Amino acid sequence: MALYLTELGSELVDAATERTAALQAKVLATLPSEYRDLFMKMLLLMVGLEVQTRIKIDPNNRADSE
Repeated sequence: MALYLTELGSELVDAATERTAALQAKVLATLPSEYRDLFMKMLLLMVGLEVQTRIKIDPNNRADSE
């Protein structure tokens, strides 16, 4: 199966990507520089996009790294 974007679809993706990058920079600018990488890693973990670290929940409702 293949999926192709129309020219309009491609323009919409480009616009969303630009807005996302601008918003990310604005949010990260409020944090001290030493916390920015950690903040992004935590966000990726929360939405399930971090693949190198797995989170498990124990019966006591505590999150532990595997």
